[in-house]
Amino acid sequence: VTSVKGRRVSSRETYHAIIRDFTAGDIIPVKVWRRGAGRAFQIPSQTFPDALAEDWAYKSLGIRVQALSATHRLRFRIPARDGVIVTQVRAGSYLDRIGARPGDVIRKINDLVVKTPADFKGAAIKCRHKESAVLLIQRGNQQYYVTVKIEA
Repeated sequence: VTSVKGRRVSSRETYHAIIRDFTAGDIIPVKVWRRGAGRAFQIPSQTFPDALAEDWAYKSLGIRVQALSATHRLRFRIPARDGVIVTQVRAGSYLDRIGARPGDVIRKINDLVVKTPADFKGAAIKCRHKESAVLLIQRGNQQYYVTVKIEA
């Protein structure tokens, strides 16, 4: 990709900064360099599919989550009634390295409150073009903010 809407693309970061300006349904003019020649395309933008959000979160944030249930609250001694519970932490991910574990509860991603899996998906989708995300994690009665680098 050499340009988007007439703006030169010099890096991945530049590309993501330009793409953020578009909303679902916009037609995006893109120029690419392929096989020694420049080509121009008009690409219709779409919303990020909710179905892909869980896999994206596992790959990029390193966690899988599900709805926080009464069984989870009892098993992990969680006083919170809102949030999503971490069910899996990807080995080697940043959250794994800092000690996140199943039973932790995600309460926020950036400034977005997470009460349900749908909230988590929506917040994950909104942070996918960023370099990092701030998660509010609760373990027991303790809450702490963690800045997580988004892994590509």
